[in-house]
Amino acid sequence: YEDRINELFEAWLIDKQFDTEQSKILRLIKAQYVVRREPIDASIFEEPIFRALGGLNRILQIFGEDTLKTTLNELNQTVFVK
Repeated sequence: YEDRINELFEAWLIDKQFDTEQSKILRLIKAQYVVRREPIDASIFEEPIFRALGGLNRILQIFGEDTLKTTLNELNQTVFVK
C-alpha cells in the first residue's frame, strides 16, 4: 500500500511546480497520510511535526490559502485513494 501511494505521489509531484520548501511539506503530508490512511485536511497541521515548522499559519504563508486548499483536495482525490 505504501509503495503504491509513494508511486502515485511522485508521479503527481513531477507535474507540479512546487518549490523545495513546499515539496518538503508535501512529503510530510504524504507520510502522515500513510500512517493515518484517511483524507487529509487542515487539522493535520496541528500535529507536532507541523507545529515544529510553525503550524497552519506558517504553512499558509508558504502555500497561500487557495493553493493549500486546492492541493489538499487534489491529493485526497488523486493520490490518497484506497
